[in-house]
Amino acid sequence: MPKCEQQPPEFAVGDSHTARCWLYESSVEERIA
Repeated sequence: MPKCEQQPPEFAVGDSHTARCWLYESSVEERIA
């Protein structure tokens, strides 16, 4: 999956594609942290 621009949850909720990207990026960051 390509990296997506980081977006705040408020923005991501309005766009399903951005939401999936944001959630994916967030999950990766949580696993790394």
